[in-house]
Amino acid sequence: PEVQKQLPNKPVEVIDPLLYGKVDGLGVLKAAVAAIKKANQ
Repeated sequence: PEVQKQLPNKPVEVIDPLLYGKVDGLGVLKAAVAAIKKANQ
């Protein structure tokens, strides 16, 4: 996902709080979290 391209050295545990801090809007947040989970399957 885009976040991992921007922060390639950060584990998801670190990316998640960063994402929550930057993302504005619940729908966008859910989409981003879903993308991260899908990438980690």
